[in-house]
Amino acid sequence: MRLAPRAIAAGEATDASVSAQAHDYALRGRFSANQFTLDGFTWAVALYVSALRLAPRYVDAHLGKVIVLSGIAEGYESPRTVLPRMQAILAVVAGSDSARADYWAT
Repeated sequence: MRLAPRAIAAGEATDASVSAQAHDYALRGRFSANQFTLDGFTWAVALYVSALRLAPRYVDAHLGKVIVLSGIAEGYESPRTVLPRMQAILAVVAGSDSARADYWAT
C-alpha cells in the first residue's frame, strides 16, 4: 500500500469538530506570536481566547496559549508568574487529549 500526501484546503481545520473560524483564529494567533514582541504575544492570546470561545476543547488553541506564555516568560514577565498559568492550561489539555505529541513536547 502506498500513501500519497493530501493537499489541505485553505481553512480546513486539523480536527473535524473544530469550526473553520476557530481554526482561523488559532492560525492568526500563531502568526502574531511569531512576531516575538509583547504586542504580538498579547494579540496572540486574544486570538487564542477567541478560538476557545468557539471551540473550548480545541487543543491547538490551548497549546498556542502555552507557547505564547513561554515567550512572555523569556523576556517580558517573570517565569514565576507565568509558569502557574502554563501549568493550568496544560492540565486542561491533558484532560482532553494527552495522546498528542505536541502536548508532551511543550
